[in-house]
Amino acid sequence: MAFYHRDGEHWVPTPTTRGPWHHEQQHGGPPAALLTGVLQRGAPAGFHLTRFTAELLRPVPLAPLTVTLGPFAGGRSVQRAEATLHHEGRAVLLARGLFARHLDLEPGPPGPDVPAPSEVPRWLFPFFPWDEGFHQAIDTRVVQGAWPHSPLTCWVQLLHDIVDGEPTTAEQRVVAIADAQSGLAPPTDLERFTFVNPDLTVAFARPPRGAWHGLRVQGFSGGRGAGLAEASLFDVDGMVGRSVQTVLVAPRTRP
Repeated sequence: MAFYHRDGEHWVPTPTTRGPWHHEQQHGGPPAALLTGVLQRGAPAGFHLTRFTAELLRPVPLAPLTVTLGPFAGGRSVQRAEATLHHEGRAVLLARGLFARHLDLEPGPPGPDVPAPSEVPRWLFPFFPWDEGFHQAIDTRVVQGAWPHSPLTCWVQLLHDIVDGEPTTAEQRVVAIADAQSGLAPPTDLERFTFVNPDLTVAFARPPRGAWHGLRVQGFSGGRGAGLAEASLFDVDGMVGRSVQTVLVAPRTRP
């Protein structure tokens, strides 16, 4: 099982991409990770991804999608490019990648002192109204805090590759996981408000390693219809980077 399989020029999503808000719409993590891989494969040799930004232009449907990759531009130290996901000719997600020339320097700081994933039980997102979806395609282990309160620290790993038959990079895994951070630490009262993120930015201080990736997430509302979900990112070797989402908050409609 994978999140997508190739059919000619199309990337066809599987039910593992399904999000919590609509049965025929994807969670933002898989399509963002899909474009992460497209950008990485197109990058010049010797450059690694240091910042990824995705903007959800409209809901991404559970339907065949196409991808366009723009040219890379920059200089000896930095390269940039854009990739766009389309459904039936309409852009649904725009991604930008910033790549830096790779250098081997001193190691970064250690990660937080938290239990290993094997020491805590698996946790499932409680607000998906169906059995098959993105929540079942990730293994989440909460090690500090208690959902739905901030801050919350957890380990997460993807249980499937992004594209069937293609190797999944650690950066793709982190991007897919980071898009779930607003659900890990909701910015507001879930009984009274809804929340949805129209964007995601992940900044990498170094390439992540391994299958398990850690997030220490904080979410809050600004009281004017918007909020933030932000996270410190780490792996078993130490700190990796940071991620942030803008979150749109609205009163929950009651039947």
